[in-house]
Amino acid sequence: CPIEMQNEYLLHNKLPDKYVSSYSKTVSQICPKTNKIINTYNSKNEVVNKFQMSMLTLKNCSINGNIYNGYRWKINE
Repeated sequence: CPIEMQNEYLLHNKLPDKYVSSYSKTVSQICPKTNKIINTYNSKNEVVNKFQMSMLTLKNCSINGNIYNGYRWKINE
């Protein structure tokens, strides 16, 4: 599409919200020093992509309380 057409669309219409499956589990990012939740992500995929980790690593960190990338992780049921 031409830039003019894209700009016209953005002026008058809203881009769709990011899709999150109703079946996905949220993931909490926890500070290891204070044990306080820093951030909550909408899905495991969001965390895996943002922090370059595997699903297995995320799962193991959640179960065992290991620190990865400077944080603890908890998969919320």
